[in-house]
Amino acid sequence: MSNEQLRRVYRRSGLPAGFIVGTGFLGVVAPLLPVMDEDIPGWVKVLIWAVVVPFFGWLYLAVKRVGTVVDVHGIQVRAFVRRRRLDWAEVQDIRAEPNIVGYMQSGAPTVIAYAYGRYGDRVQLTYVDDRHVDVAREIDVIHAVWQQVRYRR
Repeated sequence: MSNEQLRRVYRRSGLPAGFIVGTGFLGVVAPLLPVMDEDIPGWVKVLIWAVVVPFFGWLYLAVKRVGTVVDVHGIQVRAFVRRRRLDWAEVQDIRAEPNIVGYMQSGAPTVIAYAYGRYGDRVQLTYVDDRHVDVAREIDVIHAVWQQVRYRR
């Protein structure tokens, strides 16, 4: 396998990030519009918009970044705020496990993939679940990459 073939990127599927964040933006802005017409000092209105608009801009970018990247260096899991990287030498196991909440919540995945770090810490592989990919196949692919590159360094 070449380095390009070893790289796997898992991102959300379904509604685009712009639609999700745009809907949230409208949900926040709609109640604010009547308040803006009241006798509020101009600087407060500017302050509100100076907070709301950049927040939703950041949220749009964050939604697009969330996911899991598997490459020759290891596994990188990006959440909204936090980024976690496991080098292949740190990975002790990669497996899929049932998601108990998935059986109780409509639309939630029932199987989620996890990587286990050096000290047994469990890291959820975002979007490596049965709602977005064929979990068994992707776990096999990630295992193959892990076995191929883990002792190279």
